[in-house]
Amino acid sequence: MWFPRPGSKPVARDTVGLRFQDIRSITLSQSWFERLVNIGTLELASAGTDGRPVRFVDIAWPGRVKALIQNRMNRVEGDD
Repeated sequence: MWFPRPGSKPVARDTVGLRFQDIRSITLSQSWFERLVNIGTLELASAGTDGRPVRFVDIAWPGRVKALIQNRMNRVEGDD
């Protein structure tokens, strides 16, 4: 059964558009338990979000997702 996080808005939704070339850094955070079950939080710092990071909380396989984003960022840089 799924329970919303305290303070979350289960019905509301916020969206942000972010271009790969605007991503400046990616931070992966995991507690020891999150590492055990392979979930975590990714934060993307960007030039286009008014200084606020874009945060993905409790995503599965965060290391793989981070690597995919970095791979795509490198490909976009190579296209310049």
